Amino acid sequence: MKMNQNPELPRIGAAVLDVTAFGADRSGETRSDAALAAAIAALGPEGGAVVFPAGVYALGPIEFVSGLEIRLEKDAVIRFSRELGDYLPPVLGVYEGIRCYRPSAMLHAQGCHDIAVTGEGLLDGQGDAWWDMVNYHAGSKAMLASAEAGEAPEARVYYSWTDGIRPCFLEFVDCERVLIQGVTFKDSPMWTVHPTWCRQVTVRGIRGRDRKGTPTDQVTFAFPPARSTDRTPRAYDYVVRLVGKDRTVEKRVFAPNHFRPE
Repeated sequence: MKMNQNPELPRIGAAVLDVTAFGADRSGETRSDAALAAAIAALGPEGGAVVFPAGVYALGPIEFVSGLEIRLEKDAVIRFSRELGDYLPPVLGVYEGIRCYRPSAMLHAQGCHDIAVTGEGLLDGQGDAWWDMVNYHAGSKAMLASAEAGEAPEARVYYSWTDGIRPCFLEFVDCERVLIQGVTFKDSPMWTVHPTWCRQVTVRGIRGRDRKGTPTDQVTFAFPPARSTDRTPRAYDYVVRLVGKDRTVEKRVFAPNHFRPE
């Protein structure tokens, strides 16, 4: 699999808006979804950055639009919801190379261009709310049978607890010019950074903080290829792997490696 060594960076508008100016709660006691939505809408058609200053923010999933940068300043923490219902209705994604409809990722984009997640802050997936789902396999078994039968992705919809298909932390699907830089991902529910059928992707200087023994991958690219650089992962499953269409693993980078916690 040939990798693009010089992907284009996203072209983000010049606007920079502080999410707290729209009513976001920096204590983490109340949800800030409405404040974030208002800030994104205020960016206008050229896009720009929504900045989270130091503090703790409680949110459901973040749905990206083209031209959006989510920027976390130092000591900013976004703590994502532990409720499965917040990640429904299901969205198109991929599971072990099979197209399906599954719970939304915590950071989700579909068909966007020029998007970014940057900064020195921390994204907390509260993965312990989801890890028990790994003990349920009804969804994955049905998905494999459906794929082998040649059914369309629309026939593969899995979102209940017993389906066992957990939300990804970040999943961008069919996007172009993507930058993921600097941020720390903590306690991912499943795959941490999962660009799916994206083009022109740069992952640079991110960090992973997953607890020992948790069923997570750090960075998983799904075909077409993208680039990852400057990794400092500390996860406990596959670190980086490249997955082709229809469940074909094209190449595995940094084969399974169990890191020790700091």
